[in-house]
Amino acid sequence: MKIKFILKNVIAIIALTLITTFSSFADMVEQNVIFNNGQLKFGGTLALPDTVNQYPALVLVTGSGLQNRDEEIFGFKIFKQISDYLVQQGYAVFRYDDRGIGESKNEHISSDSITMFDYANDAYSAFTTLKSHKNIDKNNSKLIIPKSQKETNSKSGLLLGLKCIDELGLGCNYRTLWISSSYGKIMPIVNIKDLVVPRKSGFWKVGVKKVWEKGVKKDIVWSEILGNNKTSTIKYRNISGCSSEILFVGEEYISMDDRKVYNDDDGDQRFESGDFSVLPLDNFNGNKMDFSKAFGDDAGSRLKYSADLYLKKMNLSKNKIDENKLQTNWSVDRRSGRWMLRGRIPYGDFDVMYAAPTILTDYDDLYPSFDVIKKEIPDAVDAYTSPNRDFIVVLTETKLKIYSLNNKKIGKLDREFDLKNGETAVMSQWLLGSYVDKWNKLIKNMKKN
Repeated sequence: MKIKFILKNVIAIIALTLITTFSSFADMVEQNVIFNNGQLKFGGTLALPDTVNQYPALVLVTGSGLQNRDEEIFGFKIFKQISDYLVQQGYAVFRYDDRGIGESKNEHISSDSITMFDYANDAYSAFTTLKSHKNIDKNNSKLIIPKSQKETNSKSGLLLGLKCIDELGLGCNYRTLWISSSYGKIMPIVNIKDLVVPRKSGFWKVGVKKVWEKGVKKDIVWSEILGNNKTSTIKYRNISGCSSEILFVGEEYISMDDRKVYNDDDGDQRFESGDFSVLPLDNFNGNKMDFSKAFGDDAGSRLKYSADLYLKKMNLSKNKIDENKLQTNWSVDRRSGRWMLRGRIPYGDFDVMYAAPTILTDYDDLYPSFDVIKKEIPDAVDAYTSPNRDFIVVLTETKLKIYSLNNKKIGKLDREFDLKNGETAVMSQWLLGSYVDKWNKLIKNMKKN
C-alpha cells in the first residue's frame, strides 16, 4: 500500500514538473499559522499573492501516511511546489502538518492512535480557521483533498446496537440499525435482528438465546462469525444460575451484567444483582478483563478511589470491599452521549472516574456537546455525531431522530424512527468513505438472508 502511494506521488511530481515552469513572484508572502482542533494545536503555512487584497483560498490535505505540511518525499516538497504554482495563479494556499508531526506534534497524541476520523476533523478545523483570515475570500474558498479523502468527508455510516426488555420482562431483545449518509442525503434505515458487530476478521453477530434452567427462564449470550465459512460455529456463554444482559459491544470486547435468577416461594421469577464482566469477544468464556492490568496501576487506583468516594457518599466508609474482585467487577455503560465506566460493589453501582479507553469504545466524540443538544432537543436522552460531522443521531424515550449538521450546528430533522419501550443503545460502530458502500451491500444481503 505504501509503495503504491509513493509511486503515485512520483508520477504526479514528474507531470507537474513537465507542465509547470515556476517563476519568481516578488510580492508572494508566507505566514506561519497556528490553529486548534479541540485541545490540539496545529502548525501550517499560508501562502498569499500579497497582503493587500482578498483571494480565494485552497487548503491542501495530505493523502495516506503521516506527512508534514510540504508532503515531503525523498527531499522533494510536493505541496510546497503546488502551493507556489497556485499562488502565482492568484490563490491563497494553506498547507499544514498532520497531527503527530512537525508543529502539530502534541505530547499526548500517539501516531498509532490517529484515525481517518481525526484527519477529516483536522482538515475542517484548518478550513474554518483560514476563512476568518483578513486576506481570504471565504465565499470562494475550497478544500483540495484526494478522492479517497473526499469520500471520507462525504459518506458516513453507523451500526447502532439497541436493547429492550422482552415481552415477559424476563430478559432482553437486541437489534441493529444501519444508518448511513452519502453526500448529505440520509439513506433509509435498515433494521436487523441481533447485534451486527464489524470486526477486523469480518462481521460477527451477537445475541441471546432464551433457555430454561431449573424452572426459570434466562438469557445466555452467543456469538457467530458471518460469511461463507460453513464451518463457523455458534459460541455460547452459559453461567449456571445467572441470566446475562449485554451492556456494551465494541470491536474487540463485550460488557455484560450476569444477574442471579431464581424462583421465590410463590413461584415467581426474581433477579438479584450479580457481577459485571468485560471480556474479549474472541473468548467470552475466558477470564474477565482486569482493570489495572488492562489500563495500568493509575487506572486501578482511580477505580478504587471511585469506590471509596461512593462509600463515603452513602455513609458506608467503614465498610470494606474486596479489592481483587473490584478489579474485574466493572462495565461499560451509556449516558448523555458518552460511553462511561461503571463499577460494582456489594453496596451498589458507581461511576468510575476514568475515561473509557479507545481500545474499548474506539470513536466516541460528540459535537455539539450534550448540553447544547438538550437545549435544542429537550427530550434527548442520548446522541451520536458522525466523525465527519455531516449528521447527528438523537435518541429520545420513544424516537430515534436524525438531524443534519450545518457549519457544526444542528440543522433540520431529516428522519424519524420509532423505538421500542425502554430501548437503549449498547453499540455504536462508525465508518467513513468507500466502506459505507461496501457495508450497504453486505447489510442488505444480511437482511435478505
